[in-house]
Order: sequence, then C-alpha cells, then structure tokens
Amino acid sequence: MATKINVRSPFFSSSSIIDRDFSELILYIYDGTKDTDKGDAVYVIEKVGIEEVISGTTYTTVMFEFAELVRDYLNVTFDGTYDNYNKWVTYYHIDYLTSSVSGTTTTTITNKLIDTAANFSGLSAGEYVINKTTGDIAEIVTVDSSVALTLSAHIMTVTGESYTAGIEVPNSGDLIAFDGYGYFKEGQNPALSQSYLQSNTKIYRLEDHNVRVPIDKGVATSATFRLNGETVKSQTFSTSNESDEQVIYFNVGGSDADTYAQRVKLDGGTLEQNSLLDEFFGVENVGLVDEIYISSLVGSEVNEDGDTVNNYKTDVLEIITEPCSKYEPYKVVFVNKFGALQDLFFSLKSTERINTKGERYKANIFGAQGGAYDTNKHQYQQYQQEGKESLILNTGYLSEDYNEVIKQLMLSEQVWAVRTDSADVLPVIPTTSSVTYKTSVNDKLVQYTIEFEQAFDKINSIR
Repeated sequence: MATKINVRSPFFSSSSIIDRDFSELILYIYDGTKDTDKGDAVYVIEKVGIEEVISGTTYTTVMFEFAELVRDYLNVTFDGTYDNYNKWVTYYHIDYLTSSVSGTTTTTITNKLIDTAANFSGLSAGEYVINKTTGDIAEIVTVDSSVALTLSAHIMTVTGESYTAGIEVPNSGDLIAFDGYGYFKEGQNPALSQSYLQSNTKIYRLEDHNVRVPIDKGVATSATFRLNGETVKSQTFSTSNESDEQVIYFNVGGSDADTYAQRVKLDGGTLEQNSLLDEFFGVENVGLVDEIYISSLVGSEVNEDGDTVNNYKTDVLEIITEPCSKYEPYKVVFVNKFGALQDLFFSLKSTERINTKGERYKANIFGAQGGAYDTNKHQYQQYQQEGKESLILNTGYLSEDYNEVIKQLMLSEQVWAVRTDSADVLPVIPTTSSVTYKTSVNDKLVQYTIEFEQAFDKINSIR
C-alpha cells in the first residue's frame, strides 16, 4: 500500500554517511495505474552534501524536500462532482559513494551485471546498482569478480546499457499525493492516515439532504450508514492501483446531488415548483441517518489454532439533522487538511452584495463649433468599471469540534459555494481573515458568520 503524502507541508528525505561523492533524487509523478503508468522520471536532482565531523568521523549530510514539486502536478477541481485528483509518486534517494563505478554492460545474463572494462573489486554486497537508462535499482548480492556482479533483480537487460554500481539507497518509496497538510505540532512528514478524511466526529446535515463522508480506501475496509441502530446503506472497500480510486465520497443519497431539485437539474430535467409539490416532497426526510460506522484493519495475529485473525477498528461518527429554516441554505465545499473535499452547510441568514471599482476622467464635452456643450453628456466619464459579488453566510448552531472545521475552511486554497436549490457551482475565496473560536461555556451557542468573495469578475473579462 502506498504511503500518503500531504504536499502542502514539506516532505523530506535525508541521509548522513561517510565516503559520499554526491547524492541524487529521482522523482516520478503520474496518474493512472500504479507502477504500470510510471513512465519517465519528471525530476532528477543532484546535490553535494554538507560535511560535519561527529566523534572524529567526517559525515556528509544531504536533504531533499520535494512536496512543492509534486504539488505542481495536482489539479484540484470541483464542478459538483466529487472526483479524485491524486497522483502516484515514486522516489529514490541515492547516495553515490566515492568508490562507485560507472560504465556500460558488455553482455547480459539474468540477475547479473557484466562489464569487462570495469573494476568492481572495491564494491560490497548490500550496495546497489542503478540502470541509468531505465532508473531501475537492484541490490548487489555478491561481488563475483572485478567484472561481474550478482544482483537481486534482472535490471540490466540490454548490452550497452549505462549503469552506476556502488551506491546507497537510504530512502525510497511509493507514495500517493494529497493536497493536504499537517500542523507544526504534528512534526515532519505528517501522513494523517485515518479511515475518514475529516477532523470532526459530528456531522450536521440539513433535513431532506444528502450527507457524505470522504473515506480513504487505502485504510477503510467498510462503511455503514445507520438510523436508530438499523442499517440504511453499507459498502465494503478494497485497495486500488488506480490513482482516481483512492478516495470515496460515501453518501447516503447515492449521487453527487444533495436535494431533489439538484437531482432533477443534474439529470437534465426541468423543475416545476409549487406549494403542493413542495409539501409532497417534504413529507419524507430523504437520506435520514444518525450514525456512520467506518471499519479499518489495524493488524492481525495468529490464534492458538494457527489461524490468522484480523483485528479491526471501528470509528463511529454522529450525524445530526438540522431542521428546515426560512432561509435558503448554501453548501460550501472546500479542501480540508487531509486533502479531501468536505461539505459545510450554512443554513441561516445569507446576504449577497456587489463591490465595484473603476477609473474616471474629466471629459471635454464641448460641441464641434465650440462655445456650447450638451448637458446630457457625462463631464466625468467612467472606464474599466468592474465588480465582484460576495456572500455573507451563517452556519447553524454547531458542536465545538466544528471550530477545527472552520479553521480548515479559512486555511483552504480551494473553496466553492453551491445554493442548495441550484446545481451552479461558484468558486469563492473566504475573505473573513480572523475568527474567535467559540465554546459552549463562553458563548452558549457555537455559530459562525463567514464572508466569501466570488473568485471571478462579474463582467466577463477572460481574453
């Protein structure tokens, strides 16, 4: 299973050894099928280390940080559909020793490196060989002679392939990239690998609305929506080698729509609204659930009979239904600290407004003959007038663990807003830059007001 990497935080690979000539980072970033679609390396970075003396021995230390390079390849989008954007990442951190040997193969034998012009006598078992043509790496099993090595894999398959023998590989790995991050207190390379990709254990849904939870299929094995102890919907998960199948947005409604109106519009239908239909469709609270159980495998052991027994952990999230209000709710979708899309409903009062700006100049409005002017013309002319609309949204009354959700919303770089009676998705930017965390002790009720600016000009200015 690939290790999760959250690329909004740094990801380091470092080593400190003696007798190092230089170091190299080989980086593959790709989507599609793991390993099969790896293709060529997108980065090959060389570094000369910094020498330091420890207890009389000189070590050379090298550190690579490559999360930013990976993040350039992630394209996080949301158009109403909860898609995966993840990329596979394979990396090799290679230390080239001063005793390493480079050359080309003179013949090919399975699991061998043969070079009649080489001198392998200074190499040792446990060091590595890299095929400089393909990037494949294999361990030296034995030094057969000065011109022959036995390798752990058949990586030199063609006569004349270039190689370097006598290298160390202190770090390598298969990673899956998320646009997530860790906090300073969580230390270096935070994986944040839990079964559900959100921080809050209470979820507020609107009456007659869908509810969805982002689940890591590399960790979770199953999930079940329940109501009053009875199963409403259940699904099992298995790991996948496809980059676009790493996260499932498990929802009780079975679609990306949140309401009946959205389902009609997404299916290409025309919504006819009147009080009788509203009353009919409001009779049943579609999607009503109160819990979700998420199971994950945490280990296994052999029992007294010699059978392997798997041990599972089950996380239980509470789902609270908010009653309907007189206001038209908004759903805000944002990329949280786990790198997953998360829903947050703003169910109370919403306000829309527009801010405009432009330039003006004082015009000459005299007629062609001079001495007279048209009093219907503008003496002050406007130009480059543009506007942006904004939303002021209010959440319902929430539990205290939504303080963390609000924090992640304000730290997010990708946010969208959707009216719950529409399928239109608005890219927005939170412009509220400071909030005070609320608690039930201090504030009695936990409720937030956040302002968002639409992330586009009102007049189309795309050229």
